[in-house]
Amino acid sequence: MRFESAFRRRRRLIGLAPLIDVVFILLLFFMLTTNFTRWRELPFDLPAAASELSPDSVRSLELRADGMLRHGGRAFAGGQREALRAFVAEAPNDIYLIDAAGVPTQALVDWLDRLQFAGAKRLSLASAPP
Repeated sequence: MRFESAFRRRRRLIGLAPLIDVVFILLLFFMLTTNFTRWRELPFDLPAAASELSPDSVRSLELRADGMLRHGGRAFAGGQREALRAFVAEAPNDIYLIDAAGVPTQALVDWLDRLQFAGAKRLSLASAPP
């Protein structure tokens, strides 16, 4: 047997005022945590065919996973700005061909930026042989 109560329960509606507060708090959070840095480009030449390059105008650089940049018997660390500037000053118009196999992208971008700051005008990435 079912008894009906004299009072029926009313369903409560969800209030919009707390929802608007939550939306404004999220908006404020995303505005404060967004990074507004300006992205910039690093110009570098795409790898060219071997027949297009003369060996005299190409300086082959090897970037290793330990963060060292090597050319022949010379090695450059990240903090050796003057040595890198003197190296680039010898031939600023040459193509600096960088082989960066297995190196994190951020390390490669850092070195491209350092070489450009040192005065290198033509930067290129070496492609792996097929």
